[in-house]
This record gives sequence, C-alpha cells and structure tokens, in this order.
Amino acid sequence: MTPANNLKREFGQERFFKRLLVAVDSSAQASFAVEEATRLADQLGADVVLVHVFSVAFVSSPESIYLAEDIRKNCVVAGDALLTKTKQRMSHVSRVQMVLAEGDPADEILKVAAQYEADLIVMGTHARGRIAQAVIGSVARNVTKHARCPVLTVAHPRLDNRANKPIDVENHASVTA
Repeated sequence: MTPANNLKREFGQERFFKRLLVAVDSSAQASFAVEEATRLADQLGADVVLVHVFSVAFVSSPESIYLAEDIRKNCVVAGDALLTKTKQRMSHVSRVQMVLAEGDPADEILKVAAQYEADLIVMGTHARGRIAQAVIGSVARNVTKHARCPVLTVAHPRLDNRANKPIDVENHASVTA
C-alpha cells in the first residue's frame, strides 16, 4: 500500500494535501524530490507550486552594480528554464504553478508556502553532517524549523553525501510537522 493510500485510509477520501510546494534547484537531491512530489501529487490529486530561489550577492562598488545586474539577469533566465523543465517533467499533474524568487532560499520558500497556502513542502536535502550544517547552514533545516505546514525532506537514495556511499533506499525520506 502506498503512503498516499495510507493517508486516504486514515483520513478518509478527503484530500489531505491539496497543494504541495516543491523547492527546486539543479541538484540531484532536488531532482529526486521532484520525482517523489510528482508521485505524491498524482496519487493525491494535489496541485503543485514549484519554487526556485536565487540570490545575487555582490561587493558594493560602482562596477559591481552592473556585474550584479548581469548576474541577476542570468539567474532569472536559468531559473525560468529550470522551472519550465521541471514543470514539463510533471506533465500529468493536474495543476502546476511556477514561482521564481530572489533572496534567502529558506525565507523565500517559507514566504511562497504561506502565500500559496501550501499543505506540504517537499524539498531535497544534501544530508550533510552536523558540523557542515553548523558552518554553512541548511536550507532544509531552516525551512523545517519555521514552516507552518509539514515538510517532506527527500535525500537522494543512491548517495549518502556524508560518506559518499550507498544508503538504505527505504529510509530516504522523512516528514516533520
């Protein structure tokens, strides 16, 4: 029995998750999360909101303003292309919306989730160790900590990023509320 069927059985035929927010980037982890979200949306009949967040940081000097604007334009083009490609992968999902945002990834994902009234956030995780998370942070951890809805974090099942070795495919996803 699939997880969606378990939810339907437990909560009746009413759609439990009506709108999924799926955070996408160009990583293998995000790609795998998209696969999981597509399956879940298809099984539940849920709508999907795809969000890609980019950030342009620059040193403030007169020359860097022009450079930052060029970088920003490139990020918009690349982000639009990524969202369009991802939407095409989800072609059998009934309704897919795309959002391109600029800023801190965790903050923007949370804002978009609130704006679109997401019932579930789905995102990839790099499964970094605690030291790496403390030093460079974790978007997934920050979203999970501050989200107003459940968050499904999906690690790529073929690689454990901490040891670069295969992991147990049965335990590649976790949900926190």
